[in-house]
Amino acid sequence: MCCAQLEALLYYRKEKIIVCVGEVHNWYEKLTRMMKTVEEWDRVQARWLYLHPIFSSEDIVNQMPEEGKLFEVNYLLCFSIAYCLC
Repeated sequence: MCCAQLEALLYYRKEKIIVCVGEVHNWYEKLTRMMKTVEEWDRVQARWLYLHPIFSSEDIVNQMPEEGKLFEVNYLLCFSIAYCLC
């Protein structure tokens, strides 16, 4: 193989690697965004697990009616979003 052919082959490979690096970067960005979304959803679920028993109590809802309504709205919203994702 002569020098010109070798240079052409190396240039072609370098060009393909650059394209591949771009694709890898795009996938990295997508996966990072997905990971952050799942982590945030995990935090939401943890808070919900903490608050659900509190706002399931009629005594507390009677003492804090506005907060009880707000929790109920958020509860329905979260589960409608989760249902759409499945």
